[in-house]
Order: sequence, then C-alpha cells, then structure tokens
Amino acid sequence: MSTTIRSGPISRPGRFRCASSCGTRLTRSRPRPARAGRPCSSSFTRTGCATATVPSFRTTPPTSRRSSTPSCRSFGRRPAARIDVKSVKLRVARPTNQLERISEMYRKGLGLEVLGAFDGHEGYDGVMLGAAAAPYHFEFTRERGHQAPRCPSEEHLLVFYVSDPAEWQLTADRMLAAGFIAVASRNPYWDRDGRTFEDPEGYRVVLSRTAWSK
Repeated sequence: MSTTIRSGPISRPGRFRCASSCGTRLTRSRPRPARAGRPCSSSFTRTGCATATVPSFRTTPPTSRRSSTPSCRSFGRRPAARIDVKSVKLRVARPTNQLERISEMYRKGLGLEVLGAFDGHEGYDGVMLGAAAAPYHFEFTRERGHQAPRCPSEEHLLVFYVSDPAEWQLTADRMLAAGFIAVASRNPYWDRDGRTFEDPEGYRVVLSRTAWSK
C-alpha cells in the first residue's frame, strides 16, 4: 500500500527526512508531477540508513498521521514480565551478632518453627524461622570475624496484622516474655492500633490489631 512521507516541514522541494531518530534524508532523484488518478512515479534514494524501507508516494494526503509516518526502524512492545507471587516464598534476612539469642527470641515471641539451620557455610552461620504453610520465613545470619552494625533506622519494621483480640494479646505477652522491649513507634500511626517491640539489636516488630483487607 502506498503512503505519503511527511515527518515535518519540507525545507526543499523533493527532499524528505525519515521520521525516526536517525535523521536519514530521503531525496527524490527525478521529481515529476503526478497525473490525475495516478500516484507519483518519482524514485527516492537514501543516505546513511542501512535499514530504511522507503514506500511509494501518492498525492492524496493520508487520513492518519500515524499511518503516514515512515521510520528506519520498527519497534515491538513486549508485555512486562511479572512474578507469580502466589507460587513464590518470601525470605526476610537479617544480620546479627547474637544468633542463638535472637533466633530464640523470634521463635518464642512469634510462635515460629525452626525450618533449617547451617553452620560454617563459607564463613556464615544461620537459622531459618517460619511456618511450613506460610508464604514467608525469616533468616538470621552471623558472619564469622565480622561485627554486624546495629539496625540503621527505627523504621525497619516487621508488621503483623492480628485482628483477633485474644490472639493479639497472647502474642504481645509472648513477645515480652521472649525478651523484646515495648517501645514507642517512631511513626505514631502504629501506636494507635497496635504495639511496637524492639530486639536487642534495634530491629522492630509491630503487632497491629487491625485486619489487612487489601
């Protein structure tokens, strides 16, 4: 199908430019007037574009600018790749200098199970905590010969939504019994419907009384 190339003002009769960013100039070698009812028979040459495809021309203006714009390259859109979150598990990993103490505190306070552990793996020791049916678990690691820094921010939070009042109170009591300290949240929002707990290395856990509905 023939079309008309028009990507901008034509500076000289018989000269056109490609609409893509390469700036190729298309030059009509023998401009001849078109006859009534017939497309222009002029031939075109191109310079500097190895991939340009120059369509034939007609004297009738196109109905759509999009369909009449030539390009030296064609681009295809691919759908963005997405992770199927229903089939993956989330691991939250934290460094610690007190592996045994910290892992035991989280196990007792949150009622978690020991899912796995390793010792001396390329200079690291670690413990994984969670529940077999849960889509997440925690990993606490200790690097031998290295001092892990304290938690860099009071906004490092693990937030658990426990909407059942009896279960919330039971979990809060377990957190205190396990050695966590109840602290005021840096963000007042968490104190309105919950309580914030801090471990010995400054990392925090929030127990919210609300239900996450989204």
